[in-house]
Amino acid sequence: MRRIIASTASVLAVAALVVGAPAILVVLAGNPFPSWDRLTEALSSPDYGGRFFLGTVLPLVGWVAWAFFTLPFLAAIPDAVRHVRHGATARRAPAVFRVQQAAAAALVSAVVVLLGAVSAPASSAGAASAPAVAAATDAVAAPSTSSRSLSTPSMTGSVAVAAVSAGQRPSSLEFHQRVIVSGDTLWDIAAEELGAGQRYPEIFDASTRIVQPDGRRLADPDLILPGWTVHIPGPGAPTERTAPVQNPAPAEPTVPLPADETIEPFPAELDEQSLLGVDRADPTAEPTQDSAYVADSGTDLEGDELAGVVRTAGGISGVLAAGLLAVLAALRLHQRHRRRAGQRLQLPDEQASHLERQLRDAGDDAGSADVDRAVRAIAAWASRTGTPLPGLYAVRLAAAGPAFFFADPVQLPAPFEPASDDDLVWTYPPNAEDHARAAVNPYPSLLLLGQDPAGAHILIDLEHWRALHVHGGTSLIEAVLTAMTLELATTPWADDLHLTVVGGHSGLADALDAGRIRYIDTIETLLPMLRAELSDIGQALERAGYASVTQARLDESPETWPTQIVIVHSGLDDQHAHTLADLIAHSRNAGIAVIATHPLLEGARLRLRDEEHASLDPVGLDLCLQQVSAEVLTVLNRLMDAATAPSLRPDVTAAVTSLPSPSGHDHAAEPGAPATEVTVPSQEAGIGTAAPYLRLLGPVSLDLPDAGTPRQAAPGRGVELVAYLHLHPHASTGQFASAFWPNAAPQAASMSMRKLTNHTRNWLGATDTDPPRSYLPRYEPAEGYRLDLGIRSDWSDFQDLVGTDLTVAGSDDLLAALRLVRGQPFTGIKQRFWAWCHLDMEEMIARISDVADELFGRAYAARDHARAQFAATVGNVVDPVNEIAWRNLMLSALAKGDVDRFERIVADLERYLDSFDEGYEPEPETQALIDEGRRELVADP
Repeated sequence: MRRIIASTASVLAVAALVVGAPAILVVLAGNPFPSWDRLTEALSSPDYGGRFFLGTVLPLVGWVAWAFFTLPFLAAIPDAVRHVRHGATARRAPAVFRVQQAAAAALVSAVVVLLGAVSAPASSAGAASAPAVAAATDAVAAPSTSSRSLSTPSMTGSVAVAAVSAGQRPSSLEFHQRVIVSGDTLWDIAAEELGAGQRYPEIFDASTRIVQPDGRRLADPDLILPGWTVHIPGPGAPTERTAPVQNPAPAEPTVPLPADETIEPFPAELDEQSLLGVDRADPTAEPTQDSAYVADSGTDLEGDELAGVVRTAGGISGVLAAGLLAVLAALRLHQRHRRRAGQRLQLPDEQASHLERQLRDAGDDAGSADVDRAVRAIAAWASRTGTPLPGLYAVRLAAAGPAFFFADPVQLPAPFEPASDDDLVWTYPPNAEDHARAAVNPYPSLLLLGQDPAGAHILIDLEHWRALHVHGGTSLIEAVLTAMTLELATTPWADDLHLTVVGGHSGLADALDAGRIRYIDTIETLLPMLRAELSDIGQALERAGYASVTQARLDESPETWPTQIVIVHSGLDDQHAHTLADLIAHSRNAGIAVIATHPLLEGARLRLRDEEHASLDPVGLDLCLQQVSAEVLTVLNRLMDAATAPSLRPDVTAAVTSLPSPSGHDHAAEPGAPATEVTVPSQEAGIGTAAPYLRLLGPVSLDLPDAGTPRQAAPGRGVELVAYLHLHPHASTGQFASAFWPNAAPQAASMSMRKLTNHTRNWLGATDTDPPRSYLPRYEPAEGYRLDLGIRSDWSDFQDLVGTDLTVAGSDDLLAALRLVRGQPFTGIKQRFWAWCHLDMEEMIARISDVADELFGRAYAARDHARAQFAATVGNVVDPVNEIAWRNLMLSALAKGDVDRFERIVADLERYLDSFDEGYEPEPETQALIDEGRRELVADP
């Protein structure tokens, strides 16, 4: 309230100076300009009574003073508006006009505050009581004068977001960082930090390579955004820095990335699944020595400036990326479930693989989960207290958690926190405990439109707005509508949603449909269908005694009450638009919203200004667009199609033996001597040895030999780099950059590449040979990036033990290979990194599963129950999706006549299949084994 009063006073004061002063001058002095005769008389005769001075000279002085203030003030207003709307840096005015420039900025800020406190006209459901969001979101994030304040950045970025790490500064200068806040200019920063505003080009030149939180870079000294970071050259108060690197290597050559930069992230890593109630053998123990470096535990991990992207290079947001990856993960799980021994999953082509890496790099599954938990908590609170569900018109999802913008004041329980004095904006902490998992999602039509200038995701509730008008060029509209279709088809909170696409292509892969989408060719076909459906919903609500679909959802009705979302691509003329608008207006409580290229009602409007930017009205918010172009959609479909293709046999075809059964159909007999003689490493392999040892078959870690002197801090992605080069030797600069920074520009990726390789090279050290060899040799065009051959891993040892054809490997070698497995490969990695490892993980899982099945068959045939159970357990831990290992576990229990253990395994399998896919039935072979096993155990207890 004090802020509103102060802002009102500021507006009135400026109005008094700009309008009131000339009004007073006109009233008191009239026209101050004298006629020629009056001027001649005043100059040639005394001014008795001061008439000329009071009536002419003094008013003229007043008019000149008014013009001196007002004209520069009015000229500065557009620049101030541009700063408030876009965060642009205001041009530095001459010293004589600084007061006017400051007054203009103050006036615009005061108007913004006043608009933020006033509700929009009640002209539509969407705008009924929503604050002007561009202003409201500033108020949300700006420091409040009340006792409540919000630490989250505002939609317009008025509060600083996380600073870019100090780790990527040019090494030739000393820097410290400064985060831009609202009102900053490079001139002011240079004057404050360097002592002279004229030195702002030094800050500009030092900061152009920083990748800002929204993915952009500083390219114009007059355009800086709140939340961005700049480097201040010269001695200062440096932020935390990494340990100095000794003997830095020369810069690696910069090579452009592949031209097919598309998109991709990583589905949630598959956790190691345990067999409840089954006696499991622990293959190996975890290394506990101080020389073991765990993956993603380095000092500058979070300082990777290119790792925190919120969207892919092609325009897919982190939320949509997470949804697409969840679909991809489910498809691959089903692929693995169908895989047979000796087969491999079909891999996507390189362009599709690059898209997957981009999605994994940008995917924000944690943010999506935060929004889902929060809205379910709101539903649980409303249902428990009998409170009507509050209207929600927007959500801002940032790293600090989601902020919810409501149409009316609301009082939410903890852990929600109020973020505005009027109780219209509430925040929810990230990773909060889920207290309402079973609650229905009350806002199934949340739709992400893009990112605000600070890089936060902006979502609107379509059901609240009821209509969204998308205006712009035809091809860009298609890309935006495609993104919206994918978003609504894959988001976790859209279970209760029916999506109808009118006049648009049905070019989505079948896997992306998820049963939510129907396609209709024309608006003429849609209107009678929609009228009948809405009438049925209205009648059903009346019979059930509900006032609206929202109330029915909260009441946990046995019926489903989905929101109807219609996306109209084309064919909507004025007459059809009027009919559709009338249908929506008379079905307010039936849960319907329309996205169209024609204005409907007075809902929201998304104006597409160019290929990347849009404005959301009546909110007045600038956005960086989410879109999926036709080219990206084609690659995405290929990625999904590869994940639905049948499994393929590997190039080297191994004999696939039949599964043993209680009736005596055994695996092949024990072959002869192993094909390769290998020294089996101990559980502490690599500890205290002469070379680093990499562990990938379970929790990822790197064991380093004792260097004799304190080793410098591990680079944040150092273990990841060692793993990548171990599995992908002789990588080119383009392959390296695509694996680690798939969404970055080539120049920025090259900088990060040089920093990471130099730091990792010094951290790893060199061999103890004469002369010593670096464990990470310098880049050579003919050799690419690679490791010294002395670096080994559990995976390379596994392959050496097994050989190319596991059917001729000795059983002892197969057992030694399985003892290297400590869990599912790549356990414990951070999903925002390691975007490249998923296909490697799939190959490891398939290979380990085949070895476990082969060893089980031999041990089962030899009646070696302990070895058979061990092999079956390893196979099940590594790939619980595939039922081969489950059948092997059942067979091991049957062989010992252990009825209880057999039934526990069957129960565990059923529970796992339910969690994997509700209602999923065991494979026919598995069910036949269960039935036969129960018959045998009953007949011979």
